[in-house]
Amino acid sequence: MSETGELNEQALRAEIVRLNKIIQAQMKRAEQLSNVRQPDLKLFRGVGGAETRSHRGVDDLEATLRENEEIARSLRDSESHFRQLFERHSAIMLLIDPQSRIIVDANPAAVQFYGYPLESLRGMSVEHINAQPESEIHRQRQQALKGERNQFVFDHRLASGAVRTVDVLISTINFKGKPLFFSIIHDITERRQAEDKLHEKNRRLIEIEAEHRELLQNLHAGIVVHGPDTRIIFSNRNASKLLGLAEDQLNGKTAVDPVWCFMDEDGKRMPPDGYPVNCVAATGEPLKDLVLGVKKPDGSALVWLLVNAFPEFDIEGKLKKIVVNFHDITERKNAETQIWTEANFDHLTKLPNRRLFHDRLAQEIKKAQRDKSLVVLFFIDLDHFKEINDMLGHDVGDLLLIEAAGRIRHCVRDYDTVARLGGDEFTVILTELKDAADVERIASNIIDRLSVPFMLNGQESFVSASIGIAIYPDDAAGVTELIRHADQAMYTAKNEGRGCFRFFIKAMQEASELRMHLAGDLRHALEAGQFEVYYQPVVDLNTARIHKAEALLRWKHPNQGFISPAIFIPIAEDTGAIHGIGDWVFMQAAQQVRRWQSILGRDFQISINKSPVQFLVDGQKHSRWIERLREMGLPGSSIVIEITEGLLMSTDTNITDKLLTFRDAGIQVAIDDFGTGYSSLAYLKKFDIDYLKIDQSFTRNLTPDSPDFALCEAIVVMAHKLGLKVIAEGVETEQQRDLLQQVGCDYGQGYLFSRAVPAEEFERLLAAG
Repeated sequence: MSETGELNEQALRAEIVRLNKIIQAQMKRAEQLSNVRQPDLKLFRGVGGAETRSHRGVDDLEATLRENEEIARSLRDSESHFRQLFERHSAIMLLIDPQSRIIVDANPAAVQFYGYPLESLRGMSVEHINAQPESEIHRQRQQALKGERNQFVFDHRLASGAVRTVDVLISTINFKGKPLFFSIIHDITERRQAEDKLHEKNRRLIEIEAEHRELLQNLHAGIVVHGPDTRIIFSNRNASKLLGLAEDQLNGKTAVDPVWCFMDEDGKRMPPDGYPVNCVAATGEPLKDLVLGVKKPDGSALVWLLVNAFPEFDIEGKLKKIVVNFHDITERKNAETQIWTEANFDHLTKLPNRRLFHDRLAQEIKKAQRDKSLVVLFFIDLDHFKEINDMLGHDVGDLLLIEAAGRIRHCVRDYDTVARLGGDEFTVILTELKDAADVERIASNIIDRLSVPFMLNGQESFVSASIGIAIYPDDAAGVTELIRHADQAMYTAKNEGRGCFRFFIKAMQEASELRMHLAGDLRHALEAGQFEVYYQPVVDLNTARIHKAEALLRWKHPNQGFISPAIFIPIAEDTGAIHGIGDWVFMQAAQQVRRWQSILGRDFQISINKSPVQFLVDGQKHSRWIERLREMGLPGSSIVIEITEGLLMSTDTNITDKLLTFRDAGIQVAIDDFGTGYSSLAYLKKFDIDYLKIDQSFTRNLTPDSPDFALCEAIVVMAHKLGLKVIAEGVETEQQRDLLQQVGCDYGQGYLFSRAVPAEEFERLLAAG
């Protein structure tokens, strides 16, 4: 029943069928009764009412007459009920002669729907309103007559000419002894249109999905989609190519399948819980810019990928899928490795060169500062090498150096550093030694091994080794001093007969006393006004104009005059004075940049060197720097923070958070002395580094045919590809400037333009253009 109490279409059809059956049964019974002869009752009665037949016969006849009257009355009631349903129901109903296809009757709802008068509808052929082909109408009529179908969809034409889509439910009834189609019609035009729209929408969605799949298949990036159980449910062609497995081999594999072999950036095999999809599945958090290597099942060369992985959740917050995309950065990674290798390793012996040696020594000294441990430095010089090199030629000399490097390497542990500084000079960095006896044993072993004859091109050659030994912190306070003292000890060994080792002595007390005095004086230097900030121009190589400046701290000791920052900065870091000094330098630079921006009427930057110690333990002082810039009305871009390469590689969140805070405040970051330490393209991208400063060791001997020229060019190209600007330090000659300009270097800094000068003198340089 509907809300109005009206039968719905299914119920209406059932009721019509029921009434039709009743009517047919009643008509059949009436026909049977009509065939029985009906004699006059007088034949059954005698004169004066006397009975001439049996009472039973009379009773049967009367019963038959009463049944006949009852059937006639029920038939009239059923036909009346049928007529009421037919005429009063809101459903569209037609009675159709299936043979002539003529509409026998129509209810008021049909009259209203089709727009024809009742008289016109009665006697109208169904072909007049059915807009479908006659052959189709005939086929469907036959299906209805045979009882194969009772529900159809037609397009019916109205009197207005409009065509409506209708759903027709057909029942066959007998009306006045003649079979008719009783049709209940429902206008489904809007529904069909909505269905068509939905169908079209679904069709378009399927097309879009196919287009997207094709797009994903053709992407340069590899795409792999994992289910919540990490099983692969989709992979594109490039994923197959990069991972070394066909698509049908990839799909269905889980993230713990033994076929995978991923390597971290250090070349170590990555454990399964470190795989990108497993990390995302475990944490529910996206993973961005992970660099990993892939060993393909066919054993081909390692492929380096930059990987991003993102989880997708359903409306209930449950993990639905994990989408992993990755790009082939093998060429970039190899270029990065090549640049770093060429910059940090000796091409002949494959040992660390002077640059990497300095970096590792600095790192070991910093570690020793934290651990209160010792660092031992050997400075090794091959005795009589020059004679062999001159007599037998450079090729033989190179062979000797290669073999000597191998012999030294075998005398120390895997984690100790053996480096070649140049010529026949080698160094060894030793850590974690227990006592002096270990030092002497290793030195003696090196001397013995190098004293064994060298077979070079079938000829024996003899050399020996003189070794100088200096120990941090006993003999030196920093890298430069430690190297100098080890070098001095080596010359002592040479002067005392060669083929021996000597410790640096008598300098420990002097160095210790100097350090102690400087540390004490340093505590009061800031209050006493002994510090001054000097500024060295950074020049645009294309315009030759001063573009920015680097702030450099100078300490004018009242007794000793100017003290090198290389001496007092490490002391300041050790004593904690670096924090107060660093804040003071920042304020000086901020005030100066505001003045120069006002004078120049344009943007101007000052770079400030920030010690790793400041990043590690200065709390929220970096936030106060940002606040001070805001208070002074200066944009963050007025200041550039210069840091070392090693700082980027730190896992200390203190450092990474502060770098990101500076970036968000608009303060730019420069990598100082680039190429002398460890670097990673992923870290340069992660922290949005703005400038690379080529170390002066690259520019010092820069000539058109020098390896340093190729390295400088490679660094500039790489930096520009990453959207970074490049500053070359230590530019002292016009040739260096021209070569740097030739490779596209953006800025230069060095004595060719100006030394670091006080603010007043720098202002005159600005005024001079």
